[in-house]
Amino acid sequence: HIVAGVEQRLGALASIKVEGYYKTYRDRVIEVSGSDLYSNDGEGIARGVELMLKREGNGRWFGWISYSLAQSLRLDKGADWIAYQYDQPNTLTLVGSYNLNPAWSLGSKVNWHSGPLITPVIGRTVDNSPSSNTGWLPVYGAAYSERLDDYIRVDLRSDYAFRFRGWRLNFYAEIINLFGRPNPAGVTYNNDYSKRENVNNLPFLPYIGLGAEF
Repeated sequence: HIVAGVEQRLGALASIKVEGYYKTYRDRVIEVSGSDLYSNDGEGIARGVELMLKREGNGRWFGWISYSLAQSLRLDKGADWIAYQYDQPNTLTLVGSYNLNPAWSLGSKVNWHSGPLITPVIGRTVDNSPSSNTGWLPVYGAAYSERLDDYIRVDLRSDYAFRFRGWRLNFYAEIINLFGRPNPAGVTYNNDYSKRENVNNLPFLPYIGLGAEF
């Protein structure tokens, strides 16, 4: 695993950092085709570059932005290189927080990354076996060959601290997925594999809470 990077201060409170990496995987455990056996004939690589621009707190506000461009591939013996199941080429994160006064703060987080990979069903065949529950069998395409829509989520949060002698009570309110975007996490099929629907991540979700610090 090789990592190289550089970091530069941009004044008293800001900094920028760039890192690149390259990682190899050897002797991966893979299934032996046509049997119930396993072997250590798999390989893999992960490579990419990450950029972060950070603004440290000055008592009033702080924030940072990061972007990652990455690729993760796997190779089974006798096959071609394919994208890893959790390969995520693009990831962008923005975080910011502002203190209205010593007790009250507001913050937001924006997250965008490439959608998840799936192995699509490209057809179906009749299943006449007595044990069949649906009468159909799926025909799958190439492994992890389809990428679903990108993930985009905006969160908001507000904190208010009640300070007492020796301890503090924090009240917070947060909205997850402010715009209610239906970010897909995977897919599901009906019984005969004729219709597909996305399985989504968290919907628009507001909540409040209390926390005590002693």
